[in-house]
Formats: sequence, structure tokens, C-alpha cells
Amino acid sequence: MSPSQPAPNQEVIFDASGSESTVGEIETYEWDYETSGYSGGSGSGESASHSFDAYGEYDVTLTITDVYGQSNSVSKTVTVTGDGPTADFDVSPSNPGLDERVVFDGSVSTAPDLSIEDYRWFINGEARRGGSEISGTFDEAGIYNVELEVENTAGKTDRISKTVPVGDKEDIVDNPDFELVRASPDTESVAVNPGETLSFVSEIDSEEVPEATQSLFVDGEVVKQSEVDSKNIRTAHQFEELGEHTVEVELKGEAGKSDVIKWDVTTHPFNSLPTVAEQSSSQEASLDGNTDILTFSIQNPDTNDREINAEIVAELPDGVSISGASDVSSGDAAIQASQTTIRPGRQESMRLDINIGDDSLDGERITIPYQVRYQPVGGSNVSYTANEREFEIIVGSAANGGGAVTDQSPGFGVTTALISIFGIVIVARRVV
Repeated sequence: MSPSQPAPNQEVIFDASGSESTVGEIETYEWDYETSGYSGGSGSGESASHSFDAYGEYDVTLTITDVYGQSNSVSKTVTVTGDGPTADFDVSPSNPGLDERVVFDGSVSTAPDLSIEDYRWFINGEARRGGSEISGTFDEAGIYNVELEVENTAGKTDRISKTVPVGDKEDIVDNPDFELVRASPDTESVAVNPGETLSFVSEIDSEEVPEATQSLFVDGEVVKQSEVDSKNIRTAHQFEELGEHTVEVELKGEAGKSDVIKWDVTTHPFNSLPTVAEQSSSQEASLDGNTDILTFSIQNPDTNDREINAEIVAELPDGVSISGASDVSSGDAAIQASQTTIRPGRQESMRLDINIGDDSLDGERITIPYQVRYQPVGGSNVSYTANEREFEIIVGSAANGGGAVTDQSPGFGVTTALISIFGIVIVARRVV
């Protein structure tokens, strides 16, 4: 018999070729099929086929007769099974207004073996008459429970329930006002080692737990999402990629209200991040000599167990070059000098000196983007850097006044980022 467990209305092949007679050749093969409790079906031949129109167990009897008139019979039970229907329906519109016509369409329900014979609808437990589709209006705002039960021609059923909001969400969702409060880490900026998992905890400030969804965003992408079940919002993330990351925990209520807590996370291999402070910068550069443009102090905390290499990285315009440092190659713009190494627990000063070699720049205002970067000696090839900044200088005769002045935002704290910004590395010499 093939298949061994057919579905309703599926053709079943019965094969009697294995039958034999000890005294003579088999002359006839007769088949009797039980159908839904009745005797009803028969067939003949060494091979026969039949289908059963409903689920259940059916007896199939084979009788063979040889050329001498002797006969023998055998019966086997066929079990007809298969998947029942799957109920489903669409709602249009999904969030109707008061007195707006709503259509519930159950034709999207499926029945792989048999057709659907009956559709039964319920709204808030009350039966509603209709076929595969019903429609109507609601005159009160609220959340309605709509159910559909389908039944196929063999009597198997399936049921689905959906909630349908009617009216404005603020009118139908009894959701308290809330605010997210940062709990842990208790500061907005935090550092982790590569591979470290960091927990983020927020508290919901509200009279009761709101109906809401919490989402964890890392660098703008949703990585976790769940329903809120307490006033304590706790989630975690493992940081693998070196550099700067933005982490946001968002709480979004069913009535549309939302609040966000943000953390800036830096992944780096230091026990403690080096600190960088800008000591001074110049606002002018002459055409006939060197100018101290930027001066920094960089400290390698004593909690670190490795020396660091420190650099100043800048993008110099044409006609401007670095000067006054050892191992400086010639030419404008793309100039590189040796690195400064700082031992744990030590602080070094660094400065960037430039030379104006193009008279056409006289009187021009020049903007120079720069960064400070550093990395563990003997460690990763990836550099870690202060955020990109820029400074302006006036060249030559247009410069009024002089001397070193404090930058508009001196003493900036350092965060880190994977860096390959200009392809130009300028390392200032230590101040002696």
C-alpha cells in the first residue's frame, strides 16, 4: 500500500503481486473498501487504487481465487490522517476609528487536505453570523477580542484570536506616564575590554508598570527586544569590536510614549585609558619661520602594564609642512616623524611645529583637522584616538597679535575609535 498513511482524498495504490496459490494460478483479485462506516467500494485486479474522503481508520479486504475455484481473503486497516485547517484572518483597517467600517477577512485561512466548510466568528465572546468575511463598525473606543474558528469537511477545526484596537490609542490604553532613569553604569561614558559583556540597567519611574516594549540598540541596530514585566529594565551586550559604540535602551509604551537612556561605550585593551590634555595652541603662523601650533600632555596611567606610542595625526594643506622634529621626511602634507613612547605612570608633552613654505598663503585663514592617537607597544596594530578636532590659524601679515592661546575647549577627555583618517601621520617631538 502506498502511501502507508494517506490524507483524505489522496489516491492509495494497493498491490497484491505478492499473493500466491499453492495449487494453481490466481485467476481473480477482488477488493472491498470500507468507506465512512459503509461497505461501499470495490475493485478488481492485481493492483487497484482507492481514496478515502475523511479522516479515520478503514478496513480494506483482498480476496483471491485460483483456477480451481479455491479462494482466500485477508484484511488490513488503512489509517487516513493529515493536517487539519489553519485559521487566520486579516483586519482592515488594523486600527479603525469610531464608526469606521472594519472588514475581517478569513479567506486567508488554509486547509491543505480538505476544503473549509464553516467559518465561525466571535467578537468579545459573542457569536457573529457570516461566512469567510464579516464587516461592521464600533461605536465605543476599546480593545476588542476577535476570534475565528474554521472547520474542514472532515470535521477538523482550528481557532485563532486577535486583539483589535478601536479609536485613538491614548483613549483605549490605560498606560501610566513614565520616565527612564539611568541605574548602571551610572555614567554616560564607560569603557570595556574586548570580549567583555556589559549589563545596562534602567529604572522605570512611574506609578505602575506600563504596557511597553524595551529595545536595546547598539550602534543604531536593534539587538534585543522584549516586553516589560517590571520596573527594572536590565539587558546586556558583549562588545567584540574595538572602538566607540553607542548603546541605547528604549522603552516604548503601547499608547505611543517613549523614553531613551544612552551610553557611550569604548572598547579598548588598556587597564586605564591614557589621558590627553591640550596645553596651548597658536592662532597665527609666520612666513619666515617655525611656529609652535599645538602642545599636548599625554599620560599613561600607572595601572597599565605596557608602554604606549603616542602620535599627533593631522591633515596639512598644500604649502604647509612639519618642522623641528627628528626623522622627518621632506615634502608638504604627507610627512611622518618618529613616535613618542610613554612608560606606565609617566606623562610626556608633545608639540606640533609647522612651516609655511608657500607665499601665496599670506593672509589666508587655514583650517587643520587633527587627532591624537596612541596604542600599546607590542600590542594590536589598531590605534585608539581622541575624537577628531580642528584648529584655525592666520598666515603671515594678516595675523594680529600672537603668542599661544588656550583652545576653545582645552583639556578634553579621550574616547577611542578605530582610526585610519587621513593616511598622514605627524608625530611631534617631545618638549625638552
